Amino acid sequence: MAGLGCKGLSQQQVAATQPVTLEFWTVFDDVDALQAQIDKYKADRPYLTINLKQLRTDEIYSRLLEALAEDKGPDLFL
Repeated sequence: MAGLGCKGLSQQQVAATQPVTLEFWTVFDDVDALQAQIDKYKADRPYLTINLKQLRTDEIYSRLLEALAEDKGPDLFL
């Protein structure tokens, strides 16, 4: 049986396991509850980092506009 054996991970599998960092902005006060859910989600995904940032409601729109203008906006917004 020549030619059979382990070929390793496919390119799709390798790409799926590369380190990923997501920026998550929120204005809600339940940051501890959100962080607990994020930690639970990340438990099976060691390649994933989610940076949770809480902003005040009176600053969110100006900060969001500035970040988007600089191409540094959040990946997730709540």
